[in-house]
Amino acid sequence: MKMGDHAKREKLKLKPSDVYFSQETIENRFEDGQLIGKRLDNLVNETEKISDIRTVRVKNVHGRWYTLDNRRLWVFRNYQKITLQSYSQTFIPVLVWDDFESQNQLIFAANNTGDEVKIHNGLLPGGETYKRVESIHPCTYSTPSRLLMYHIGIFSWNGTKTVASFLWKGVSSLYEYMRRREITDDSIV
Repeated sequence: MKMGDHAKREKLKLKPSDVYFSQETIENRFEDGQLIGKRLDNLVNETEKISDIRTVRVKNVHGRWYTLDNRRLWVFRNYQKITLQSYSQTFIPVLVWDDFESQNQLIFAANNTGDEVKIHNGLLPGGETYKRVESIHPCTYSTPSRLLMYHIGIFSWNGTKTVASFLWKGVSSLYEYMRRREITDDSIV
């Protein structure tokens, strides 16, 4: 089979968290020179859409989807964490490739589980948004308070004030009032 021939190309939509890295390290820039963190900023700031980024190529290996496109997956995974996309119906388009080995492009790192990837030589990804990802709980892709507000269905993350922030302030104020009143009532007895 020649390099341009492919046994099967099926288009699917998957959550970024359902796709695994095939390498341990990635470069911090795309082939066009753009920093991967800047691309993440563009998605979060909505100056770029998921559909503006080339489709991620995947292969199913023992029931897990692995990608050839590790830098793009890094962007999508971090975008998913920032925007809480793991709990919505937002997916990324992927293209299933059955002939990775014939192209000799998918090189699995020996000790890599595919769960995470590091940037080569400790370089920074660029941009600003990636800095917020470090404080997000890895199992929920959220901080606990944001996760609570998201689960009751009124939270959206885009940096703007939401009904959730308004309600959270109200609930916090009410709780503080009740706590103070409880202390006052206890001191009377």
